[in-house]
Amino acid sequence: MTETPAEKDAVVSMPPVAATEWKAPDINLLGNDSVAALIRYGKDLITNTARYLGPRGSVAAITNGMNCQNCHIEAGIKPYGNCFSAVASIYPVFRPRSGIKESVEFRVNDCLQRSLNEKKAIEKKTLKNKAEGKQTWGKKPK
Repeated sequence: MTETPAEKDAVVSMPPVAATEWKAPDINLLGNDSVAALIRYGKDLITNTARYLGPRGSVAAITNGMNCQNCHIEAGIKPYGNCFSAVASIYPVFRPRSGIKESVEFRVNDCLQRSLNEKKAIEKKTLKNKAEGKQTWGKKPK
């Protein structure tokens, strides 16, 4: 079937976010406790991954210089933007790619290795916990 010129030039847009969809809490409303600091650092780590783990990273030089935010839009809070809204509620989960039931830690390391060309798995629990803090922030208690 041949497309018409109008169909070829059609712009596909995502539907507007419904009022019932998940929306990340405002990070500016966080307090000054250790959990708030962890969440802020997690956001910064996702937004500026290369600063910490890139070729001249301040923590380690183990990735290709991309940021997690290159794939996870607006630090993973934008609906339909590869968002983290469901991470805390679905992991651990079986993933066909690996053939195993994966933990959040495994998935973060897998993503770093595949997407950011990481040279070795992160073993620093601090970084892992900070990324997880960002992923669980705003999750409604069960």
